Amino acid sequence: QDQLWLFHSVTLNDLRPECLRSRLLAYCLNPKVDQPEEIGQTTIAELRRMALNKSFRERKPREADALLPFDSWFEVDVFIKIVDRGYRVLPQYEVAGYRIDLVVEGLKGQLAVECDGDAWHGPDKYESDMARQRDLQRCGWVFWRLRGYDFYRDPDAALTELWEALERLKITPRQAWESDRKKSEKESTPKDSSPNSDTADRYRENPEDEAEGDDEGEEEREEESPSAKNAGGRLDHALEYARLHSRGPEAMPPLDIQNAILQSLQKCPNRSCTLKSLTSRALKELGVLTRGNPRLEFEKRVMRNLGVLKRKGLAEEYKAKNKRIRLLA
Repeated sequence: QDQLWLFHSVTLNDLRPECLRSRLLAYCLNPKVDQPEEIGQTTIAELRRMALNKSFRERKPREADALLPFDSWFEVDVFIKIVDRGYRVLPQYEVAGYRIDLVVEGLKGQLAVECDGDAWHGPDKYESDMARQRDLQRCGWVFWRLRGYDFYRDPDAALTELWEALERLKITPRQAWESDRKKSEKESTPKDSSPNSDTADRYRENPEDEAEGDDEGEEEREEESPSAKNAGGRLDHALEYARLHSRGPEAMPPLDIQNAILQSLQKCPNRSCTLKSLTSRALKELGVLTRGNPRLEFEKRVMRNLGVLKRKGLAEEYKAKNKRIRLLA
């Protein structure tokens, strides 16, 4: 099966928009299955007009002025019906030396649609057509056949099984997968967040990093808050204080990092993890991806804030097979 694998170490922010590498990366991050605007030498809008014109339908599509890539107007009518549902459709698709009337494509598969018109081509033509289908089925193709009589009697009823077949193969119309993609991006992306690489760089530029160097000063500032004084080493009060004073993912104040450490430990089995994995767990809790120098700088921030939590009695370090961090009640 045709596949494309792209390995990259740069982001779109590192490339110029007009660069071919930027265009390739943008496509792989957001693949599309848009319908081609031109069909043969005409557009889909013009094709609709031609399909309604009786003078055009008296000739075969290939003999029309636009040299349409269809064998019959029956294929044109079915093509327009499928395109109207938002699917990508390729007429007279060539594969393995054969042609398929219509191919419906999606991000996860293809379906071959054969339009059997009422014109009879003889038993030899039928046998060769079925032999072609068997050859392509052995190559992994899935076929769905439609008779012209059924289609023109009731188009909506005749295409009901086609929509069901496309759904089984997880071939969705453009509107559906765009809606799913936007929904997943909305759920996974923090509000008002910037690209991960820029966010990670801001961790180093954040003026509060200098304040973290003095853990005692950090602790004194936190003790000025009434909620911090009332925490008394209790986890729920500390988490509530961190939530109330959160200033968003871009600012990333120390209390947010401490909150991420506590939350990640709370999700671990026995509420403990290795010291080595703590930074990765905190980044996952914050919903941030970073690597290289920004990650090393952020790991220093995690260790400094871990020291604050240990002095508060919220966490402790102990030695098992490796150095581990445990959340205290």
